[in-house]
Amino acid sequence: MMGPSASGGMKRSLISKDQITPVLGQTLKDESLMLRTWMVNLVFALLAMLPFRADAIEISLDFEGAVGMSLDGTDLFIYSNTIQLDSFELTLAATGGDFNKTSSGFGINAPGAGDDTDAFDNGLVSESMRIAFSTTAEVGVRIVSLEFDRLTGGGGVGEDQALLSFYDENDALQNSVTVTNANTAGDDTANFNSVDFPELIFQPGSYFDLSVVDGNGFGIEVLVVDIDGSYYTGGSGGGSGGGGAVPEPAAACLMLIGFAALCGYRRRK
Repeated sequence: MMGPSASGGMKRSLISKDQITPVLGQTLKDESLMLRTWMVNLVFALLAMLPFRADAIEISLDFEGAVGMSLDGTDLFIYSNTIQLDSFELTLAATGGDFNKTSSGFGINAPGAGDDTDAFDNGLVSESMRIAFSTTAEVGVRIVSLEFDRLTGGGGVGEDQALLSFYDENDALQNSVTVTNANTAGDDTANFNSVDFPELIFQPGSYFDLSVVDGNGFGIEVLVVDIDGSYYTGGSGGGSGGGGAVPEPAAACLMLIGFAALCGYRRRK
């Protein structure tokens, strides 16, 4: 009986053990790599879903610079900015006149003759400024420092004294400090670092007032505040929640990739 012919007969192909082993090894290797890829994607997705808050942003309001020029001649100014997707506002309002920036300083210009226009003073009327943290973003604000100008004397009777009164989002007085040349180490800067002055962190809807206690008045130069999602504790302006972070879209994408990889892995098995 003759075997299959080279031209048209049936052929039987035999695969040797040496040929099977590399193929099987490559298959197991691919499946192992796919499983590791899914595990890595899952880890990154879970990390992305952890309650991390938005990055902090430190804002410096230069009253003798661009901010002062924007305020000049107005009694209300709104400073807006964002942290990633969170927007916030600081509202600055003058009492007793309009904000006034001159070559010699920044203050409030009260109606009438004889007012010290480059300073906050109580000459014609009581001049003050309110800075409100008016935002609906789930972020909090920390007062870093406020630099004054021309605080003279040691804070005694008849010498320059500035009063900072801090209120929460419910209009309750939380803290007040008196700033003088004597307690600012001579550089007229109030640092709210828990050493010079107490650390102050506030929620949306909070505000503070700057007023004159005594003396001939003073100017202000720079206010520095730190805005950060980690400071948020559920204030009235930022919703009713406790400030939990919302997972970023990247988390959902990573989870989808991970599940797709897992489905492919299970199908190949």
